[in-house]
Amino acid sequence: MTTTLWHDSACEAGDHTWSLDERVVVAPCEGRFRIAPSSHYTAEGEYAVKGQIVGHIKGTNGDMVPVHSAFSGWVMGFLVRDGLHVQSGEPVMWLREL
Repeated sequence: MTTTLWHDSACEAGDHTWSLDERVVVAPCEGRFRIAPSSHYTAEGEYAVKGQIVGHIKGTNGDMVPVHSAFSGWVMGFLVRDGLHVQSGEPVMWLREL
């Protein structure tokens, strides 16, 4: 767990700033992003595990390339709508590690 509590002496009792680890899942190639069916991915607000398939990309050569989460964490949301074109390395999903 990498959550860090920062305390400033100027803060009143109970006021704290938490540092959370934010992560993004990125597209492995260029093409059209497709969110995996709900039976295969974790929906927003649920927990995704490292290696889980969260979508596919129909590459420029027509191949379907799986998009794996490189991290475990709470799914905060998809950053790309289903069916939109993405570039290699473009963030497609946002996770929060706790």
